[in-house]
Amino acid sequence: MNASPATDLFATSHFSNRALLLDTKAWVKGERTSTAVLLSRLAEIDERKLYLQLGYSSLFAYCVHELKLAEDSAAKRIHVARLARRFPGILVEIYQGRLHLTAVQMLARHLRSGNADDLLAEARDKTKTELRTCSGACSGNYAGSSVSWASRDAPIRGGRSTCSRACRGIGRGARPCRDRSSTCSGAC
Repeated sequence: MNASPATDLFATSHFSNRALLLDTKAWVKGERTSTAVLLSRLAEIDERKLYLQLGYSSLFAYCVHELKLAEDSAAKRIHVARLARRFPGILVEIYQGRLHLTAVQMLARHLRSGNADDLLAEARDKTKTELRTCSGACSGNYAGSSVSWASRDAPIRGGRSTCSRACRGIGRGARPCRDRSSTCSGAC
């Protein structure tokens, strides 16, 4: 039986360890490129309302039924595509692998024309957990360029540390923690 090209694509046993790691990185880079391009296309399809011509009542319906995306995947991509329409730097950051879709969604309600570039730059290369525990997000300090992103228990402005309890949530107002030695988002 001859292997199909798709089957050959999934074969990995012939790779050396180094080659497998390099190949994996190349696929991730390709995925980032595809994601950024897809987002730009979805934004334009949305702008032109092309899904109506195909009999779909919404971009979401088009993504789920025509493109066969899962509902949550479609919703996330539509949300980020619409944001990227307003803030084109998002596409560049995703393409270059410095932001992931979840990060953009977490920052969405804080993005403004006056702070988007600084906020996106401050969020670069942060994990979801790092974004959740950042002191800038917890204090709502998005107006200026000095957003302070800190991981849990790391020092923040004024030499205070974030709460050792699981303080989470972008946009919650910061207050002194019960022990008054750190800043807390109110989760403890």
